[in-house]
Amino acid sequence: MNRCRIQSEISTADAVLYHGPDFTGNFGRIRDDQIAVIWYLESPINYSPNKELISRVNWTMTYRQDADIPLPYGIFKKLERPLEINYDEIWVAKRKSTVWLVSNCVQPTGRMELANAMKAAGLEVRRSFAHQAPRTHPVGEEALVSVYYVPRE
Repeated sequence: MNRCRIQSEISTADAVLYHGPDFTGNFGRIRDDQIAVIWYLESPINYSPNKELISRVNWTMTYRQDADIPLPYGIFKKLERPLEINYDEIWVAKRKSTVWLVSNCVQPTGRMELANAMKAAGLEVRRSFAHQAPRTHPVGEEALVSVYYVPRE
């Protein structure tokens, strides 16, 4: 795969990548010998099944390790030397309890209900839902980490 290039020349491409959530059902002018790759970053439970898409896709590109093209959220890398972190100093700097950074709340797993219940219990919830107006209180991760205990989803 060291000779791969990302371009928008579908007529000459060996493979065509489709972003699953945005797929409209139209493959366009894809040749029978081209590889159709479907790309998802979230669990399939978040998307409605699309029979046309399923019948035409050759490869999958997802967060799962058993995907044809694994696309993990992140990787672990061995450090050359251990980090020098003063955890006592970090602990003393915490001024608030916990903030939950949550996205993709509207789904069948009940994440929205959980976010609302946690907020009612006093937990600060910073939400970033799809199709929502821009956040009114954007804040960098460093600022959050210095104030809160930050769980990640």
